[in-house]
Amino acid sequence: MVKAMKLRDVESALLGQGCKVLSDRGPHTKWGCRCGAHTVPAPRHSVVSPGVSKHWHASVVLNGGVVAVSAYGVTARRWAHGWELHLFDGDVEIGVTQCRTLASAERMARDYLALGLGGEPEDFTVVITPELDGSLATEAEAARRAVRDAALAQRDAAARSRVVARRLKAAGLSGADIAAVLKISAQRVSQLVNS
Repeated sequence: MVKAMKLRDVESALLGQGCKVLSDRGPHTKWGCRCGAHTVPAPRHSVVSPGVSKHWHASVVLNGGVVAVSAYGVTARRWAHGWELHLFDGDVEIGVTQCRTLASAERMARDYLALGLGGEPEDFTVVITPELDGSLATEAEAARRAVRDAALAQRDAAARSRVVARRLKAAGLSGADIAAVLKISAQRVSQLVNS
């Protein structure tokens, strides 16, 4: 079983296997294997998560490959120092990186893909799915659904208000009267009838 490691220990192991640094831009270092045919991006964190260490071993030391696709799934798994990001092409795991916060996961995943596959980070589409324990995943999905439902209800209410405001205007009511009927400001009436 692979454990979390200090970055300097991982780098020493990679150097010991004949790997070398190919690029050091962004939040990752791009390492290449001894034969030069395989590369793997590695996050520059002081402590490297178990999944990242394991993937480096499989990709660089054992000369695994990476396949390019247009969209990637990313499963974010919580660990002691942040999040492990497992990148997938369909059902096949193609890499692992890490980030401190879930807010930075998309940037880290795109950077990893750009270094590993070539191109720019904005060339890649990623879908981040955080793994949450038990009922938290269900509760988070329910909260997202409630927010979506509220946004739809708000759009529906705005559309109905526009229709009614225009009909009241066509019936000869003034802006002030429409505002009183709909219990909105005169400014909002103007927006509704002119949009």
